[in-house]
Amino acid sequence: MVALSKLSTYEAGMFEFSNEVPIDIEHTLDQLLGRFSQVRDGLPELIKNSKDQYLRLNVSERSDRQIAVLINTRQKKLAVLDFAGASSEDFKHWKTWSGREGARQALADQIEAGHGNGGKAFMVRGASRSATMESCRDGFYTCMGYQNDDESVRYRPGFGLEASKPLDNVEENAPEKRLGAFLKSMDLEFQKLPASVQSAFNKRKSFTAVTIDQVQEWAKARQDGMGTRVGKITDLIKDHGQTALTLETCDVWLLVDGQVVTGAPLEVSALEPYPGFETPIELEMPDVLPDPSTKESITMSDGGRKPGVLRLETTKSNLALSDDLKARNVIRLWNSRNNVANWPLPALGLAMPAVYFIRGRVDCPALVDEHLIGADRKDLADTPLVRALEAWVVEQVKSLATEIQKVQASETAPQEQAKAKKALKAFRDLMRSFLEQREADGDESDSGSGSKSGATGPGQREPRDKKEFGSRMDRIVLERERLELTIASGTKIPMLFSCFEDQPDGSSKPVKADDLVGKSDSSTVVNFSPDEVEGLAAGVALAWLETSDGKIKSNEVLIEVLDVSAVDIVGPAEPLKQGGKFKLHTSFKTPSGSRDDVLISASIDEPDMGSIGRGGVFTAGGHEGHATVRVKFGSKLTDQASIQVAVGAERVQPKGLGGESGSDIPEILLCGEEAPGMADLPVEQRTHHGGQDYPTIIEEPQFPNVVWLNPQSAESQRVRKSMGTPKGLGGIGNRTFAQFMALKCFEVLKRLHVRQQIRDNAVTEAQFLQHAAHAEIECASFIDHAWEASEEVFKKANVE
Repeated sequence: MVALSKLSTYEAGMFEFSNEVPIDIEHTLDQLLGRFSQVRDGLPELIKNSKDQYLRLNVSERSDRQIAVLINTRQKKLAVLDFAGASSEDFKHWKTWSGREGARQALADQIEAGHGNGGKAFMVRGASRSATMESCRDGFYTCMGYQNDDESVRYRPGFGLEASKPLDNVEENAPEKRLGAFLKSMDLEFQKLPASVQSAFNKRKSFTAVTIDQVQEWAKARQDGMGTRVGKITDLIKDHGQTALTLETCDVWLLVDGQVVTGAPLEVSALEPYPGFETPIELEMPDVLPDPSTKESITMSDGGRKPGVLRLETTKSNLALSDDLKARNVIRLWNSRNNVANWPLPALGLAMPAVYFIRGRVDCPALVDEHLIGADRKDLADTPLVRALEAWVVEQVKSLATEIQKVQASETAPQEQAKAKKALKAFRDLMRSFLEQREADGDESDSGSGSKSGATGPGQREPRDKKEFGSRMDRIVLERERLELTIASGTKIPMLFSCFEDQPDGSSKPVKADDLVGKSDSSTVVNFSPDEVEGLAAGVALAWLETSDGKIKSNEVLIEVLDVSAVDIVGPAEPLKQGGKFKLHTSFKTPSGSRDDVLISASIDEPDMGSIGRGGVFTAGGHEGHATVRVKFGSKLTDQASIQVAVGAERVQPKGLGGESGSDIPEILLCGEEAPGMADLPVEQRTHHGGQDYPTIIEEPQFPNVVWLNPQSAESQRVRKSMGTPKGLGGIGNRTFAQFMALKCFEVLKRLHVRQQIRDNAVTEAQFLQHAAHAEIECASFIDHAWEASEEVFKKANVE
């Protein structure tokens, strides 16, 4: 018998490899590009591509950046026309699916193209007959397209034919004739185009037109129904995330059957401001600002002109909640003529939920020449003026976000929250008697003696043992007694620690500590506190925790701080399930080589899409889409790298009631409270912040065993308005709101009861409804008991 070790050992050269990657190309493209069959996802891609080409060619005047969306309802045709123009070389890059050249060309923040698939995908999947892209530029003409009613050549680009010759970079001295022929195919004449559109062509003598012949989703529509379908196009262009930057930097016109819709270029839909912040903030930039790196004073003006203006606006809607809105959660930077950069607000390093309600624009004429990076303008250059501008803008955004959060906090005062939390704890204790208790570990919320008022209903069961907390601190354990950790200079990492009261039998009780201080032997290397450690400069430092009186001291941990120039991030190759976990691989570039043992300071632009801890473990949220994960490696705004993590439609089977392992009742917390067991996450990721854009009951897989109650939901606000004043909402620490929370807990209880009955079994809709009806009957007495429990809570509160 051959030894197993030999069977599992392979040497180089033992395989004869295929000359190509075996793949069903058409089937793979079908899977990847299916969503672009709809006008909603496809048309914005074409519009965005026009804007990107203007940027690549450095067409800076807005009057030259004209884009016309043309629709012919009789022929059911759709086309996008611009006057940038594309060369034969551009077509070579364009025709490759997922081409690396497309990704390389997407260098500027305002050049949004990725791999160049979106526009082509719509041309194939969105056209039932054929689709073409034709262009005149610099005296040459090229036409390429797809024949979609012939599956044998689907996804294969081909040159148009004229007199049996391919139209590939053919000489064309009369571009107006080519443009006229295109317009005629759309039943349109050049003179019917808006004057500014005509002027753009007459100036540049170039154009690109993409035509979708027989739009797939319109193909079977009746002519008298086309008006309704086309009527939605205006709002689509104004609201879609992929068109937001285009509408701000280009004139986009919509012509339907030769008529200009709205009579003017389309504008981004207005957003309702945050209540109390209706007036935009306009701040003149100071003449001189400090460079945060060198502390030198930097003159911000250019040629004696005024330095510029920052305009900040608020929004009632959370801009992080959808792809359509998050494209507007940015600071646009302009010089005198052009949009030269865009700073996504979540990337500014402000760990404040209120930044999702802010957008703005900077007009700074000095942002020219050395402050830009090449013609592609990927980023602003790392110059003293740019650093000073960044720091000033961040400070103004922080100031506005702080004011918004003050308003949000005033709507749920601390004393109100304390009363509401006591009522919720009583309701949660009561819920135990209506559910089957299964073996599980204790948690902090089970400590202390909760009221058992009303806990005598049907199905009462003994609650599990509650975790006991000590009152005396004997021991502090820092970082689970690990010897050392490594961080990057300019980053902050949360710290882990536990405190215990030791028992005579050798066991211990956890102790809640609030009087600890952080100590280190080098204040120039780290800034250390019980909550976090900040790397200040390259070097090593010993750090520990101790009580304020110095009597109890933790173990020491050696903290290594590295100078890092870049970080590479590798994410999952496939979309994660909602609630799924994946450890990102990070490699930090240091003067002595790459390091992959560095704890990370990471954030997510879209908070609902997931969470990520210092160890790089990403937990997917409960929404399908993409999470933008940013990893910092230094103190500057640009010292960060980002990747997109895809989250699919499937969800991981939750553990707990109804899951495989079972557990006790989940935590029921008010939005804004810190969830237990998340000390390795940045503080802002340890809670759900809620708000009027969310429902009252929130369950997200990145918060296992937690159900959130949202006092700012639309439903909650209606209840609070009924007991408030004309000037504001009522509080949450009163009987009326407690009774409302009891009803919400009753809804949670019914969900848990159904999950417990179903467990892992597949059920039909009828069976599910039957379980739900049974749960309502079984748990009905909870409401009466909850009313009694809330009365007990407020009686005690009044006595106290």
